[in-house]
Amino acid sequence: MSATRWIHCNICFHLLSRKERKFYHLSCRHVLCKQCMAKTNRGTICPVCEKPLERFTELNNQMDRKEKMFYDSSSLKVLSVAYQSVIFQHKQRENMIRGILRCRTAILQMKEMEDSLRQKIVETQRRYEKFRTYRRNLQETLRQMSPRYGGGPLMGPVSGRNHTSALSNRDSDTASRRNERNRPVSKMSPNVDSFETPSLTTNRPPSIMDGSFTRQHVPPV
Repeated sequence: MSATRWIHCNICFHLLSRKERKFYHLSCRHVLCKQCMAKTNRGTICPVCEKPLERFTELNNQMDRKEKMFYDSSSLKVLSVAYQSVIFQHKQRENMIRGILRCRTAILQMKEMEDSLRQKIVETQRRYEKFRTYRRNLQETLRQMSPRYGGGPLMGPVSGRNHTSALSNRDSDTASRRNERNRPVSKMSPNVDSFETPSLTTNRPPSIMDGSFTRQHVPPV
């Protein structure tokens, strides 16, 4: 077993690194030097915790493996790796738990949205049924009021005086159209005497053929 600086006697605090004394490992997991072992009442009681001792072993390379591992410095490295592994696994578990909680929250929100959409769909269907009923009633009313389907006129009833004036106006319009149709059409005859032909000799430019072209009409060279 390689000597380490932290191994010491739990009573006198003498270090094992000095290599001046022998050290013993007690069954109660205390360490005593050879001089302090005299206080154990011949190896029966631990002077530190006052517990009965089952056995004690000298610290050397021939120790039992189970007792030797308490003094192995490499166990600290293993402990550090184990600690980092535990921290890593703990963080991973926390991350998984947070993800599960987020999924649950998202599922609850989706359920609320689904319920809201269903309510809106029901309300829309109800309004659509009301609109269809209103449209059907309106079409039935128009069918009853339209003369094409044998119903009454769209306008209200006409009084007797208005009906008489309408008939008289219709008769007068018919008579006037008949008179215009029987009236003879007069043919327009043009007045020949009043038609004057324009003179061809007025304002006629001079020409060589009739001798009216003189020297004064020749432009200077």
